[in-house]
Amino acid sequence: MHINYVKLKEFRDLKIRKSEICDLDKIDIFNAIIDKGKPVIIHPYNIIKLLNEFRENKLSEEHLLEWVNTIMFTDLFRYNDKFRDSIASVISELEEIDEEGKELTYDKIKKYIYALENNIEI
Repeated sequence: MHINYVKLKEFRDLKIRKSEICDLDKIDIFNAIIDKGKPVIIHPYNIIKLLNEFRENKLSEEHLLEWVNTIMFTDLFRYNDKFRDSIASVISELEEIDEEGKELTYDKIKKYIYALENNIEI
């Protein structure tokens, strides 16, 4: 089954939830094909927006983790080549919150944003 590229960009930009990308009952998101044939690019500013919205209580932890897991575990997205390592390190840290039940503190958010803005690994 095909997934709409525009919907994936809307998901990346926090405009829609994962359930709105497609009819998840009928499409296996982990094996879906993108209608434009190429993954949506994740830029540092996408993650910075995610972190800022979480910090400002505009985004729940559940929504944040849904976003991180979808970005990390599907082939629907890829990291901007220039920032690949810094993005991967922050996404990996965020994913650990889900796996290990760690808390996403203000200090960690600050650290992640700094890493993304300066293109450095954590």
